[in-house]
Amino acid sequence: MSQSITNDSSPQAKIALFRSLFRGRDDVYPRRFVSRKTGKAGYSPACGNEWVPGVCEKPRIKCSDCPNRRFLPVTDEVVRWHLSGQDAHGQDFVMGIYPMLLDETCFFLAVDFLCEKSGAVIELDGAQHLADADAYRRDRRKDALLQQNGYFVLRFLTEDAGKHLDHVLDTIVAALVHRENNRRH
Repeated sequence: MSQSITNDSSPQAKIALFRSLFRGRDDVYPRRFVSRKTGKAGYSPACGNEWVPGVCEKPRIKCSDCPNRRFLPVTDEVVRWHLSGQDAHGQDFVMGIYPMLLDETCFFLAVDFLCEKSGAVIELDGAQHLADADAYRRDRRKDALLQQNGYFVLRFLTEDAGKHLDHVLDTIVAALVHRENNRRH
């Protein structure tokens, strides 16, 4: 964008800036939810059929197995809701983004830790993350993209980082030393 965006800029200019910086899939977006049962937060694809009587069979059928899924696209209105924190019905609203496009390219990737100088990317994943086949595949594609761009990826379980921090740190240091030695030779 050629012009500066400030607090005084129009909502449309702010939305355009947001969409230029956070580009990902535009055919679907994840929406944040908080479980009434457990109080835990998460994200799931926004669906136009969610909770529609006779169409949506949650919680009996998981969204990923639903034959009636109708993903909602990213629109300026959705971004406006995200920036304001409320949807058209006054409900709390936070959207996420799926940065990896269908052709497995992306405009940006979010990582837990990045050391640009060494080319190291460190990711911390919860154990439940490994049990999700789709999440596992997304991580492998993400790792491949990072490696194609000269980074190396170290993944650890969050639980291991908490219980065995010394071992995790030793592993990171050893990987950095190994990479530096390989660069010299």
